[in-house]
Amino acid sequence: NITNNLIIEGYEINELNEWGYKIVNREIILRAKPGRSSYVTGHLQKGTVVRVIGKYKKWVEVTWTDESGGSRIGWIQNYTLSALFY
Repeated sequence: NITNNLIIEGYEINELNEWGYKIVNREIILRAKPGRSSYVTGHLQKGTVVRVIGKYKKWVEVTWTDESGGSRIGWIQNYTLSALFY
């Protein structure tokens, strides 16, 4: 279940994958910086669509649109993301 349908409207899934869009594949903890000891800034639900904007070792910096329409940024581990699919 994709919870952020606005991102994918009007675009091909392959394009979005190439541009760094991914889907969260489990409920995850969001961090302020890459690393398990970094401050927890929130959680992302399974099915949330995010865009990868940075990488550090096994961590990725992601941005997404929250429920109120605001843009958010945080770090998560890379294994918690999957490619978009139909």
